[in-house]
Order: sequence, then structure tokens, then C-alpha cells
Amino acid sequence: MRNITLLILACSVSIFTGCFQEAQSTDPFFHSELIDTSIKDLIDERVAKGINQSIIIGAIDPSGMDIYANGQLSAQGENKPNAYAMYEIGSITKVFTGLLLADRVTRKELQLTDTLGSLLPNSIALKSPIGTVQLKQLATHSAGFGRQPSNLHTEGYNPTNPYAHCTGQLLQQELYLESGRTEISYNGR
Repeated sequence: MRNITLLILACSVSIFTGCFQEAQSTDPFFHSELIDTSIKDLIDERVAKGINQSIIIGAIDPSGMDIYANGQLSAQGENKPNAYAMYEIGSITKVFTGLLLADRVTRKELQLTDTLGSLLPNSIALKSPIGTVQLKQLATHSAGFGRQPSNLHTEGYNPTNPYAHCTGQLLQQELYLESGRTEISYNGR
């Protein structure tokens, strides 16, 4: 759980995944009854009216989880939301990230003074001084990170959609030293 929380805190691009209905029906951990039909109907209505291009929601309880998705990931209607869907979900993630950190601190699984370097595997060589950044600095935006990764302005950059071409590899290049770095899978991105 420490690594999951850390990844949520450390990434400047938030990733939320959904799954195809076929995957849900074959995975015993999925329970389609967790998301109420009225919520699904509301999502379907918002997508049909063009209020939202696509929506993915999830519910988790002790019995399992449920994910519901509708819409298209692009205006051209090329891709439906799936297990690899990436959304730029904005500043609201700060609230949820802070709550996740508070929960882990309350349960004594983390301390606000824990550093990124102490939480990641030794095989990941972080650029200096990233390894010394404390969780409280990430949570209070006092770690000194910019609004966007410095290497974001590469080929394909579009200021009206600045994260459209951002990949896990770009984030790795921003945070890790080339030598001693461990590749982390970002589900093909």
C-alpha cells in the first residue's frame, strides 16, 4: 500500500483505469451490483447529451469492486474507455491524494516525513534532490516541483492539451537517473 500511495502522490499526471465489461464478467472480484442503476443511467444521459465525452466511475467495498464506463476517449469516437484509459482529472485529485495520505499516516503505515527515496525500491535511482522530498512536501505543494514536468515540451506538445502526449516514459525520464533506473510498466503507455 505504501508504494501505491507514493505513486499517487509522486505523479503529476493522475491515472484512473476502467475495464471492459467482458473483463468484469470474468473477474470474480468484480460485482456489478455495487454501482446503482440510477448512477449508470445518469452517466449514460450525460454522455448521450454531450455533457461529457466519456466517464468512468468505480466503487469498492469489502466484497469487491465495480467499474462502469461509457462514451468515447476522443472526439472522433475512435476509442471506448478501457483498462488503459488515461484522464487528466485536474486539481480535485489533490483532495483525494491528501485523504489517502492522511489515512495511511493515521494507520501508522506512513509518516509525513517519509521521503520518496525511502519508499521506492533501491533499484530506482531518483534524480537529486527528488529522493529527499518528504510526503508532507508533496501534499502541501512545497517540494519545489513545477506545474508540469520540465520535459513535457517535446515533439507533440500542444499548449491547449498539454498532457495529451505525456507517457509513463516521460515521467520516468523526469524523475529517475538513467543509470540504475528500473523500468516500471504503465500498461503499454
